Amino acid sequence: MAKQKQAEECVLYVRVSTTRQAEDGVSIDAQIAKGKANAEFRNLLLPDENIFIDDGVSAKVPLWSRPAAKQMKEFILKQKIKHIFAYRMDRLFRSTIDCLATVEELDEFGIGIHFCESGGQPLDLSSAVGRMLITILAAFGEMERNLISERTCMALQHLKD
Repeated sequence: MAKQKQAEECVLYVRVSTTRQAEDGVSIDAQIAKGKANAEFRNLLLPDENIFIDDGVSAKVPLWSRPAAKQMKEFILKQKIKHIFAYRMDRLFRSTIDCLATVEELDEFGIGIHFCESGGQPLDLSSAVGRMLITILAAFGEMERNLISERTCMALQHLKD
């Protein structure tokens, strides 16, 4: 009798930066539900212990400097996990430099990143166009972070005046 191949495990990274985002935006529960659905669709196992949650952590903090992300990195390297899921890119990165350095590092280990909001397809690092698209998406995420920061500063300045 042929030996049945066991499904590969993956991990899910979940992040919310504020209580309001957790309640009104893409909540932790919503990110987990979407991650589980995407993993199942790709025939990957996602046990609860493979879900890493940074609650109340800003994306300004580089990925591997966040508490749960740091644990996730140790876990994926130790367990030889090849797939990381996140709801969308801004859950992982709001810095182009952090994104590109991390994606390059993970690619060297053969680890793919999947974004649930884009259908769970892994990032394409095999072509020049794929790498360019990642760079552009990361730059837009950084710009959005900077716009939020500018608006906050303007609102605070308005309150002072």
